Parts: sequence; structure tokens; C-alpha cells
Amino acid sequence: MAAPAPARWDEFFDRELIYTHSTGRRDTAEGLRGYVLARTVQYRSMSHQLEKACSLGAGTAAGWGTVQLDLRTSEGVTRSIQSATSGLWRLGPTGKWRLLSLHMTSLPEA
Repeated sequence: MAAPAPARWDEFFDRELIYTHSTGRRDTAEGLRGYVLARTVQYRSMSHQLEKACSLGAGTAAGWGTVQLDLRTSEGVTRSIQSATSGLWRLGPTGKWRLLSLHMTSLPEA
């Protein structure tokens, strides 16, 4: 995954973002941005399947699904991860949806 341009980053991620990695590590919007920009992990491919979504009212929504990630660490280790996801979105000041929270839980290997 290429790091989005700064203006695009703020369009997609809410400033109050809490991102929980499949390892259990948690990041804020700025922490995640630094992690991606530092290229600690290079996301080589990503495939997300949204299984269910619902409106929570007042400009908020939730979604659940799975994601398949192929990545390479800064140490050169290549990994493939499949995770269950749950996310919360809210409308930003421009009327566009922004990610408020994402939780990823690693699924057992098949």
C-alpha cells in the first residue's frame, strides 16, 4: 500500500482514528501515518471483502468483513495475513466518510 498524499490521508482517516493491528498493536491516525511513511511494512497487495454494513444513525456506520494482506517487513520477511475486520465510519466536515476505528483479528491458517 502506497502512503496516501497528506491531503488524501486526512480525507480518508478521521483525526480520532484508533487502528488496531492484527498483532494487537494500536495506533492513532498520526501513529499509523508514521508507520506507513517509515515503510516499516510494505503492503504488496490487499483484498477486502465487506460482509455486512449498517447505519448507526447521526452520520455513523459500521462494517464487518475479512481482509487478505500480503506484506514485506523492513527485515525482508514476506507474510500473508488473513484477518477479520470491524470498522466504524463517520461523516467528516466535507460530507465524506472517514474511518474512525478499525480492528483486525488474525484468522487461523486454513
